[in-house]
Amino acid sequence: MSKSNPSEVKLAVPTSGGFSGLKSLNFQVFVMIAAIIAIMLFFTWTTDGAYLSARNVSNLLRQTAITGILAVGMVFVIISAEIDLSVGSMMGLLGGVAAICDVWLGWPLPLTII
Repeated sequence: MSKSNPSEVKLAVPTSGGFSGLKSLNFQVFVMIAAIIAIMLFFTWTTDGAYLSARNVSNLLRQTAITGILAVGMVFVIISAEIDLSVGSMMGLLGGVAAICDVWLGWPLPLTII
């Protein structure tokens, strides 16, 4: 059996104030969130509320979906420590070739992907 020394026991002391969670938040993250909110408020104000409409939000999500999918793929490359700049240039080249094959040449989507 082991005996515990009373001097080694540490008690959790609650922090005071409602902003204790913000102290642990990284300042850079806080600044980025504040900047995003400021940009959204600016565009909402300049477009008379059309910026946050369902149609515009859907359009923004649709436009960023492809970049998001490519970014998720790059996360696996970065996590595996196989960081290579040629991967980014290949993604750009193949994205352009796929767009040309799909739009200009009229290839069906499965053939374009292959």
